[in-house]
Amino acid sequence: EIQGITTWFAGGDDYLCVMLKATGAIIGLLAIERRKDEAGQVHNLGYIIHKSYQGQGYALEGCRAVMRHLFSVLAATAIHTGTHPANEPSVRLLTKLGLQQINQGEFVLTREEWQRQALMALLRDSSQDIYGPHVPGRGEFAPRRQAVAGLVAIGATAVEPLCAALLDENGYTRRFAAEALRRIGDVRAVPDLVVALQTSEVYVQRYVADALAVVGDERAVEPLYTALSNPAVAREALLALQAVLVRVAANVPTDTLRLVATLADDSRYVEEVPDTDGGYLSWERVERWLDYRPVKALAQQELARR
Repeated sequence: EIQGITTWFAGGDDYLCVMLKATGAIIGLLAIERRKDEAGQVHNLGYIIHKSYQGQGYALEGCRAVMRHLFSVLAATAIHTGTHPANEPSVRLLTKLGLQQINQGEFVLTREEWQRQALMALLRDSSQDIYGPHVPGRGEFAPRRQAVAGLVAIGATAVEPLCAALLDENGYTRRFAAEALRRIGDVRAVPDLVVALQTSEVYVQRYVADALAVVGDERAVEPLYTALSNPAVAREALLALQAVLVRVAANVPTDTLRLVATLADDSRYVEEVPDTDGGYLSWERVERWLDYRPVKALAQQELARR
């Protein structure tokens, strides 16, 4: 088997050297030849690292760089490669690189899936998060905003990983996941958005409510009604509730409509107003009034129609 691998590397001409930056020493090879047994721009991915340098992350770093080159420069449509099932380090490497196992020892990664994975990693990039006063033009959240734009462009196939990101331990990741789901507007996200509305901190709940408003699904009505009881998120919940009822009141269960129809005419909510210098660290909490009558009227009109 080792002889076969050596012959394969020696017989190809589409491979790159893995070199140490500090010394220029060659410590391995990466093979990227195009597969002749498949249609389209499908490439193999091979790797061999000198035993003295194995287990130090060089294969992972090198393969990631090569994958970017294959998909971004050579316009590869997929990477299709394999390893012996008993070669556990190689199996772990391919899994960490995001390749999906399709048969025993056989792995594939499409360009679309690579893009999704790269954008989701960017969505979790906290390098430009803000933890202090706002500084205009600083480019805060730039990686996350770039990820949102890319995931929205991908559309429906980004919904599942974005829903998973609503459970991320980082609040900013959850916030931008909700923002991306709002812009995609796919109803499949509703159950996960509802859970996020019920379990996340107020900061995230506001973005989740906005997403539910845009998606406009009847399953959001009762959770949004319940959220009205929290003054810190009541305004966003009311706006979302009204938007949903305008679109799908006919699909809302009668018992849920009755809850909305019997709300008080108004209630208080808490608005956070930034301090006079525009900083993010100092906020003044101000109580304001919400008018429930328009949303009550929507529920009452649908009940009367029934």
